[in-house]
Amino acid sequence: GDELHLAGPTLGNEDFDLSAYRGKVVVVDFWASWCGFCVEETAYLQRLYEKYHDQGLEIVGVSADESRADLERFVTDNHLPWTQIYFDEEGQRGRDNPALREHLIRVLPQLYVLDREGKVTARLARRHQVEAEVAKSLGVAPTPVDEAEAEVKLLAQRLVRPEKAKSPDAPSVEVGSKLEIAGKTLEGQDFDIRTWRGKPVLVVYWASWCPHCKKELPNIHEAYRRHHADGLEIVGISVDKKLDDLQKYLTAHPQPWPNLYRDEDGYRGFDNPLVGQHGVHGVPALFLLDGDGQVVHLKPRGPQLEIEVAKLLGKEPVTSPDAAPSMQVAAKPPVPNSNLVPSTNPLDYEDTDLAKGVVERYDTNGDGVLQTEEWHKMPRQGAGFDKNGDGLVTVEEFASIVKAAKNNPTARNAVLPVEKTQPTAPQTTSKAFSAKDFAAQVLKKFDKDSSGLLEQAEWSELPGGKPELFDIDKNGTISLTELTQSITAARTPPQTAADGDAANAPTP
Repeated sequence: GDELHLAGPTLGNEDFDLSAYRGKVVVVDFWASWCGFCVEETAYLQRLYEKYHDQGLEIVGVSADESRADLERFVTDNHLPWTQIYFDEEGQRGRDNPALREHLIRVLPQLYVLDREGKVTARLARRHQVEAEVAKSLGVAPTPVDEAEAEVKLLAQRLVRPEKAKSPDAPSVEVGSKLEIAGKTLEGQDFDIRTWRGKPVLVVYWASWCPHCKKELPNIHEAYRRHHADGLEIVGISVDKKLDDLQKYLTAHPQPWPNLYRDEDGYRGFDNPLVGQHGVHGVPALFLLDGDGQVVHLKPRGPQLEIEVAKLLGKEPVTSPDAAPSMQVAAKPPVPNSNLVPSTNPLDYEDTDLAKGVVERYDTNGDGVLQTEEWHKMPRQGAGFDKNGDGLVTVEEFASIVKAAKNNPTARNAVLPVEKTQPTAPQTTSKAFSAKDFAAQVLKKFDKDSSGLLEQAEWSELPGGKPELFDIDKNGTISLTELTQSITAARTPPQTAADGDAANAPTP
């Protein structure tokens, strides 16, 4: 029901403001020509435009392409008639697009449907869900799904796909694939993975800005420390957009293995040809190879990494109590700030275990989190599981939903596969001055550069003594959603000392 504000330069170098489409039904598509999921969505959008444009539909693309030439080529080759917003200034291309930052877009594609008053009626809708919302706002009946799908297939056959944008429906890597990886390391040395034949190799796609990568890196460091002497090798492939960001991170957090990076226009970040070659749509993405260079495991994450590496080396995996902290399993591990749905107790291991199983079931690309395309396949209320609004559903987020459902009889059957009972938790009472309103005022006061996010230099001025606790997804910035969640948690009366972190949130 909120209005979406959007403005910027178009691919034709004209100023555009979304308010010019007031009175029309609008689909806003945050996308990029290198994104396989985005390219697949294009045929659906082409069909929508052809069917509904004369009835009042407009489409606006907001591109996260680094290369203007790549975007222009895709738009021209596929005869896309709708407006494309593209920022071509240094520091504003690609994922640094100010519109993506303002609306906290971290995963592509993301589509919004707006009614004639400019209010959002659907967020993160895809494919036929978009048509259903458009038709409702236009007051017409949508095309039956089978008929619409047949029309889309004809359009999809005519799509001119960039080589970088691999189809998400045809993964490039599977168990048994042989990976060929060659390039320049950050030190400028030639690298060819074939020189490591005879050794097990862990291939790690990652980025310094990625919070999920940072969570996984302790496991990877521990595997290297424990098994490098026995032959394990690791190579990192960075999808950072800026070489300077990568170098700063590695200076502060050195890695003993080589990292490959392409620092050329059109090849940085997810435009790296290896990304498309290996069907990588999100990071971290890990592939474990045997001595012949063949993939033996597609997602050796967490404790599974130790198990799989030990198996390749013919050793027993380390599971003793003196294992590294990153590999230990605590009976009831504390999960700071994962309590995104108000609850009086920390997550217990049963909740996390169940959440891991659900995430693993729907995690088709094996990156350990559920992206938009994946959690849309979940039954009932999949969209509600993305508690911090970053387009990803983590194990911690789903575990918090499980915890809340166990304490809420009306929600239990919507989330849990089996009924479990817990003492009923106190419910959060509403406030006349909402947490979101207060969070918006806090953000406005401390957001010096008006980016819509609090960077570390800005959040250090926040009251409470522990501003880093507001950074729930640990990506180095604090969003409106994260502030709102922290304030909501602070207003929930704590019952135990374990809930004390919430008390550090600013209070009205």
